[in-house]
Amino acid sequence: MSDKKPGLSSHFIISLNRVDCLTLSGVIFAFGALILISAKQFSFALACLFSAMLVDALDGIWARKRKVTRAFGRYLDGFVDQLDYLLVPSVFLYFWGFDHFFYIIILLLFIMSGIVRLSVFNEIGNITQCGKSSYLGMPVFWSLFIAATAYL
Repeated sequence: MSDKKPGLSSHFIISLNRVDCLTLSGVIFAFGALILISAKQFSFALACLFSAMLVDALDGIWARKRKVTRAFGRYLDGFVDQLDYLLVPSVFLYFWGFDHFFYIIILLLFIMSGIVRLSVFNEIGNITQCGKSSYLGMPVFWSLFIAATAYL
């Protein structure tokens, strides 16, 4: 008798494609940003976060071009987005000086509202009006522009 469950072709839970690997590279940039933040190298940390944003844009373009969009990739992208656009920018702002109680509450609300926004996107996706596709709510990648503007 085989230990494999029906429908699984290998001993792995999921096989990652190249787009998934590109998505996961955003974690590398986010981790690098965290290390740079802890070393008070804020400019380089922002550069890492903007590199993560570039990778995030490319993985979506590549997935649509290669027609490899799937639910797993969408959820993986959402989790990486939470790290790249919500958690690490909040840590950036905290270490940069937003460390008072009032700012911490704002950062927590920012993270929570971003997570809700990403969850809504995973549930309903883009909306189409007048033949054009758009987002419902403010895209979370704007957090990098806000953090960079505050830093400058």
